[in-house]
Amino acid sequence: MFLNSRCNRKRGKFINANQLHLEFPEDKELQASQEAARKEAERITYTRKKQTEPKITKRDSFPDHLPRAEIEVVIPGEFQQRIDSRELVLKRHQYTDTLMHIPAKLVVLRYKQPVLAFTENLEKEILVDAEANLGDKSR
Repeated sequence: MFLNSRCNRKRGKFINANQLHLEFPEDKELQASQEAARKEAERITYTRKKQTEPKITKRDSFPDHLPRAEIEVVIPGEFQQRIDSRELVLKRHQYTDTLMHIPAKLVVLRYKQPVLAFTENLEKEILVDAEANLGDKSR
């Protein structure tokens, strides 16, 4: 069986269209297989790309039925002194929602963080990352 598959004459009839060929005009079978390979290479093919739905990069906010608690982040003393000396200004507040689990209760915490900017260059922002007063943190 192994010998038959190795010495099979039909294997030589399948010719790659990009292969460099020697011309043998008297061999009609070889000429026919070469012509079939050329036609196969000339056939126009295309691939169909499956259209996928765009991925959601930003998650929706938490459901409206959950209770909300707003926590304001206090500006640290060093930044407050720079605001008082008019080196920095309070540009806006940035809100970040997190979900807090209290046993048998869910509460959405909204952190109100001040975003500061220099008076000379309002494009350069400083986000204040100070600890908020969350109450008992022993658990």
